[in-house]
Amino acid sequence: MACETPAVTNAVTTPLRCLLCCIILLFTDIIDAKNSPSLSHASEHAMLGTLVAEFSLHREDYTQALDAYFAQSLTQNSPYLARRATRLALYQDRPLLLMQAATRWRNLAPNDAEAYFYSGVGFAYNKKITLALDSMRHAQQLGHPTDFTRIVNIAVRNDIALDQVYESLLIYTAATPTSADLRLAIGLFYQASGNVAASNHHLDKAVTFHGGNSNILELATQVYLRQGNSEGALRAMQQATDLDPYDFNQRLKYAFLASKFDRPLARRQFEFLLTLNPGHGPVVMNLALLNLQDDNYEEARKLLRHQLQINFKPDSAHYYLGQIAISDNNLSDAAHHLTHIQSPREPNKLALQLIQIETDLHRWRDAEIRVQKMKDRLHQQGTSASVQNRLALLEARLMNKQGKTQYAHDVLSYAIQQSPDASLYLQRAALARQLGDHTNREKDLLAAIQDTMPKNDAKVQAMHQLALLFATQGREHDALDLLTKAYQHAPDNTAVLDSLGWVLYRMGQIDQALGLLQDAMARQPNGRVAANLGEILWRIGRKNEATQIFRDALLETPDHEHLQETIKRLNVPLSPPHTA
Repeated sequence: MACETPAVTNAVTTPLRCLLCCIILLFTDIIDAKNSPSLSHASEHAMLGTLVAEFSLHREDYTQALDAYFAQSLTQNSPYLARRATRLALYQDRPLLLMQAATRWRNLAPNDAEAYFYSGVGFAYNKKITLALDSMRHAQQLGHPTDFTRIVNIAVRNDIALDQVYESLLIYTAATPTSADLRLAIGLFYQASGNVAASNHHLDKAVTFHGGNSNILELATQVYLRQGNSEGALRAMQQATDLDPYDFNQRLKYAFLASKFDRPLARRQFEFLLTLNPGHGPVVMNLALLNLQDDNYEEARKLLRHQLQINFKPDSAHYYLGQIAISDNNLSDAAHHLTHIQSPREPNKLALQLIQIETDLHRWRDAEIRVQKMKDRLHQQGTSASVQNRLALLEARLMNKQGKTQYAHDVLSYAIQQSPDASLYLQRAALARQLGDHTNREKDLLAAIQDTMPKNDAKVQAMHQLALLFATQGREHDALDLLTKAYQHAPDNTAVLDSLGWVLYRMGQIDQALGLLQDAMARQPNGRVAANLGEILWRIGRKNEATQIFRDALLETPDHEHLQETIKRLNVPLSPPHTA
């Protein structure tokens, strides 16, 4: 506690103020001593020693304070001084002095449960485990909420033989088998020994015998979690919560724990908490996120708007509302929320997302300004090549959407010079196609394929597009080779599977082609796959099957151009479906 007197001005430093206060206290004691004829010279010396200890403590010279307190505790019968020395020894990490001071405190106050507790800690740090556990046991008998697990933790951290700990714990447990604290300590011991099954057994017993002690249940939860037993952790935390169902903070801890392992349980807990305190920001936000994870967008949107109303982490609420709007294809709403984020956690990611949205909304000027601002920021701060390349792709897309195809091509050419990447080559190949530059298109696709990344979506797309180009040039074998490699890279890519089947059909491998196209149709039915599969079936005489495939596809995608063109070219007698 700081000492101040009215006579001390602000110009005087804190240590000097403390010294003046101590001198005043000393003079006060001397005056009192003159009025007390029974005061001895020894008492005056003790008083001075205590004053030195207090002054050292005020100066934050904890080492000198500890030594002074301990010396005085040996000459005076004051549990207060021994207690001061004990706590300072623990703070200073001086185990021998901790044990000595705590023992002195215990001897001076034999009925003080806290003295026995600290004595146990001191014995444990000095590897006297039997004495440590014995002191803890006395503390428990005197009513202290003793934690035997602390002794086990100290033993583990200080490489003390755990067998010694185990033997003593077994003796105590045999005497009191329903002691939750002892059971918890043995559970911790077994965890340290690597015996998870035995640890869980004793932790279960501790939870059973908790006797209303929430500390036992929370410690058990922590040990369960350390050994990966989420079920046990949730059970212990539930019992701790059931001790007082309306304890808001306890239930909040339970809800947070449940959110990691059991989302429905977590949602129920957060919903209950919301009835207790509708304006609690963390509850509102976490319940919103749980609904988002379960794709319950409408409820999440309602909670996030409420989060904005109570002004709790508005940036977070705007971000998630923006993502929901994107999933609903409501780009205007998405732009509204994302532009309201004041301090984004990932500014580059946010800026890139906004550039894409503003481009799709045809807000060309806003997107161009954002591109330039991001370029300036990246130039000043520096960033990874992937961010630079992503920005170049979005700028090229923005320019191309405005009809500035050559400008977009130049943007990608500059980016490729700075940091070649498959995605840049792939996009420039698409622009080369628009410009009618088929030679450079093929070169860019080949460059994308030669990307050193073992798995790359752009690389697979480049293989696919180049294969289609080869197929139109009559180079089916080259196309088949590329598509086979693309399929090996991305076996779940139905577009590659569809093209592979079509090229095999053109090469006369009908059965294999049908198998691949039917597989693609089963995985992800769409108009293009239906058109190719239907055409093959039609040409090999299985017209009824082909007709049914065409009819079903038209019900799903009546405006699909490739599907419509195929049906018309084959002269399939099929009318488009009519809607009521």
